[in-house]
Amino acid sequence: MDLRALQNLSHGMYVIAARKADRFNGQIVHRVMQISADPPTVAVSINQQNLTHEYITASGGFTISVLEQKASLRLVRRFGFQSGRDQDKFRNLDHGLSSEGLPYLVHNCLAYLAVRVVEAVTIHGFTLFIGEVIEAEQLQEGKPMAYSFTYQLRREAVLAAAAAAVNKADQPPEPEDLSLDRYQCQVCGYIYDPAQGDPEFGVMPGTPFSRLPAGWTCPLCDEGPQVFRRYQGRQHEFTHKQYRSDQLTVHWYPELCSHSAKCLRLLPQVFDKERRPWIDIAAASAEEIIRTIDRCPSGALKYSLPQGSAVDPVLARGVGWTDYESLHPPAVRIRLVPEGPFLVEGPVEITELDGMPVRIGSRFALCHCGLTTNPPFCNNNHNRRGKP
Repeated sequence: MDLRALQNLSHGMYVIAARKADRFNGQIVHRVMQISADPPTVAVSINQQNLTHEYITASGGFTISVLEQKASLRLVRRFGFQSGRDQDKFRNLDHGLSSEGLPYLVHNCLAYLAVRVVEAVTIHGFTLFIGEVIEAEQLQEGKPMAYSFTYQLRREAVLAAAAAAVNKADQPPEPEDLSLDRYQCQVCGYIYDPAQGDPEFGVMPGTPFSRLPAGWTCPLCDEGPQVFRRYQGRQHEFTHKQYRSDQLTVHWYPELCSHSAKCLRLLPQVFDKERRPWIDIAAASAEEIIRTIDRCPSGALKYSLPQGSAVDPVLARGVGWTDYESLHPPAVRIRLVPEGPFLVEGPVEITELDGMPVRIGSRFALCHCGLTTNPPFCNNNHNRRGKP
């Protein structure tokens, strides 16, 4: 019997996900079948040794995320070649929740279905979960990813790597770079740090950039190592000025100032841009100055208490305190891509000026060049600057 004949059967690419208590897990499958239309019923086969099988059994339901053809192969690798027993597959991954709290993918996904299990059939170490579709939504238009398409992409990658190896053999050998320098993706700004490696892709800490395995791609945009350049970034040192009294020290960072003039309006006797020096620390009480600096929107103004100050230290622990950040580790990181967007990572709510929410999420690319047609989000128009 030639089992290669089975490869001619058409299969899609889906992420099946479920939950157990407060944990999520999912896996890639390419065996999902519609059983009936009214009520809508589907079936999916899951290996009984898989963690997803345990989660589906615990929750009594699952979601089906239909992957689009352009979905990252790194995403396929995360859900198809890694175990949820070793890591949280949904960590730092945007996802939604069904009405019953089951996770589904938001990006790289054409549609999702939430299914309640009505019957489970055991056969050859697998369970055929048959369930009724209780929720469904089309998230975007596009072509669904097929298993054959994914196989072809992998085959092309292998052939390209082989061709590159042949071409390299014809060239004089170059000294291998075994330094632990960081490298930055010129498409999305991701920085590969050898000290951290990329465990999600099986790259252990301490792996130089030159030793990344064949097939490795950027975790954010899925581009290959060829778009990376050695990272030369460093912490920028801002100009710093101080204004002192026995009770309070005011710190000013001019390069951070957004010139909103909030300090000028709230405490004009202290802050006057027409005066030199423009800050008169003796013109109001230390407590008044502290309350004003805590409302500085740019962080250009900070304060600290000198030794022997009579100011209540509890009052001087607001966001304007110089040591505030050291005691409150940042939950959000914003990375600046050269000639590109601001990449925001962390729990973030974007609102209008009046407080109305625009979007809540954990990862955004925000425009800073002003060329986007979908403000405030980047749509890559910075790469079309000056082009028809």
